[in-house]
Amino acid sequence: MENKVLTQEELELLNSLQEQRIKIMNDFGFLEYHIQELELQKQNLIDDFEKLKTKELNLASQLEAKYGKIQVNASTGEIIS
Repeated sequence: MENKVLTQEELELLNSLQEQRIKIMNDFGFLEYHIQELELQKQNLIDDFEKLKTKELNLASQLEAKYGKIQVNASTGEIIS
């Protein structure tokens, strides 16, 4: 029985398609890695924002306990009312 062989052109096309598949798979992995990195950064920012809100509420409570209900010019520290 005679072995059948692809033509050079068919073999090159097949290899080219396989290389493209491997590149796309690598690119997906690279993209997923960056997505995970961004998700982690997003979660860190959410955590930082929640901590900031807590600090703001604590300061507001302290100032209200000391001065009552007031408004403050944040640039000058002047109590408006």
